[in-house]
Amino acid sequence: MPDWLPRHVIRVAAWLLIVWPFMLAAAEEAPATPSRLVDVPRIEEEIIEPDDDTSFWESTVGWVETIRDDRSEEVGQLGRYVDSLFAGEDVDDLPNKSYVRLSVQGTASELENRRETDAGIKLKLDLPNTKRRWKLFFESDNRDTERLDQKIRGVVDGTNSESVGGLRLESDRSKNWLFSTDVGVRARIPLDPFARFKARRDWQLGNPWVLTFEHEDWYFHEKGFGTENSLDFHRPITEDYYLSITTAAQFQDRYDVIELAQSVTTTHFIDSRQAIAYGVGVLGVNKPSVKAMAYYVSANYQRRIHKDWLFMEITPELLFPRLEDFRPKWSLTVEFKAILTDP
Repeated sequence: MPDWLPRHVIRVAAWLLIVWPFMLAAAEEAPATPSRLVDVPRIEEEIIEPDDDTSFWESTVGWVETIRDDRSEEVGQLGRYVDSLFAGEDVDDLPNKSYVRLSVQGTASELENRRETDAGIKLKLDLPNTKRRWKLFFESDNRDTERLDQKIRGVVDGTNSESVGGLRLESDRSKNWLFSTDVGVRARIPLDPFARFKARRDWQLGNPWVLTFEHEDWYFHEKGFGTENSLDFHRPITEDYYLSITTAAQFQDRYDVIELAQSVTTTHFIDSRQAIAYGVGVLGVNKPSVKAMAYYVSANYQRRIHKDWLFMEITPELLFPRLEDFRPKWSLTVEFKAILTDP
């Protein structure tokens, strides 16, 4: 990686950390799969730069960390304040898991000569003192109503980016099934109410295979009903490699077609800071007959840039769409993420 890249990443992250309170004033992370870099044990060491530039690097990192720590403390204070409003006077000193995730993502694609960028905020306010497991959430980049192929491939489509917010009720995570129910509105004029239900469960199929089932239903007053299901068979191959085989299907009544996807991903955990996931997949539909609409090959490079709160992903991809007679079309997606949470 070029020496100058981490410095520019730090500056981008600093800008995000400074402006996010204003963005919130104007306006959860889904459970991570084992093949994501966020599952690598946390590291606390600093990134070491060349000696002739150490003072500049250390001062820049210190400045960014000060801003990040201040904003993280504000997130925790906001979570505890809202928790006290919901719980009343009987408030215990329970840990608060509120967080904000800031992201900037861009995609360049040869297909239709497309260039897309997107900036997103995800806010989850934990309410541990309420009698039920309530949480407040806000997402500026909700992707429920996007096409299945965009979700699977992780590409940016700025035209479908939606801001939603509301109240979430979660089940006890100690149970086998995990459920969550959301009610809220999509941020537009007039406001568009929506409801969403998610379910997830893991099954041990016999060491080392694990099956993960995920189901999601949603309803937007303007866009109608949709549902998505996925089955993920995954297992470690060696200490540094992980295999995932995923089958997914999605239906939206406004399109009246079932979208299908099958993918195989092998993730190589290079070290505690970086990993790369190699993926191949086929995307299809069921009407007028079941057929493949595209094939793809991708490599998703993930790197923890600084400690456990600043991340980067780079994903080059070759897509072979039916509309282009399966001729290869390249794309490149780059994303930076910063996590703000009260220690």
